[in-house]
Amino acid sequence: MAFALIAAALHFNSFGPLGSGLALVAAVLLLRGCPMCWFVGLFLTLAKRREKIKGAGH
Repeated sequence: MAFALIAAALHFNSFGPLGSGLALVAAVLLLRGCPMCWFVGLFLTLAKRREKIKGAGH
């Protein structure tokens, strides 16, 4: 359900920031987690993937 709300917030961006914002807040509440922790994890995952790609190219 939370991922559906995130997709809806991104897809129905034409409803303005209020509609998208409410959908994102509801998604965060449903996921029950710390958004900062998710972003840090995402950043670290992308950094590791980038290092793998650079390392494979040499």
